[in-house]
Amino acid sequence: MCNHTLERIIEVEDTLAAHLEFGDGVKGVFFATNGYGENSAPFFEISFGRGTAAYINQKLWVNGVLAAEDAPASAGKDYWGSGHERLIGRFYDEGKYFSLYDAANTMETVFAMYEDARISS
Repeated sequence: MCNHTLERIIEVEDTLAAHLEFGDGVKGVFFATNGYGENSAPFFEISFGRGTAAYINQKLWVNGVLAAEDAPASAGKDYWGSGHERLIGRFYDEGKYFSLYDAANTMETVFAMYEDARISS
């Protein structure tokens, strides 16, 4: 985790690069940045033993076949996606929200990455 591109502009990291190893020995790579200058859409790809899932330009592809499509964000840059807009809508329209308990797994993962970075440096 680092803050190179947006240093002194934002108070959090602008980039995360992580090499992951899961309990069964499977390895992965994760990279994300909000310091990219272009209006680039999100791209995710996961390769499994029997296929691949990829999220490209608000479309989910499973083994090369379109499986689902997401509505583009109505405002902002493409890479922001429409997730925040949907969460805010769920809160106001349906009274649904995420609790601290719901965020625990994400926070544990982030804290583990911080700890690993501290030990590795």
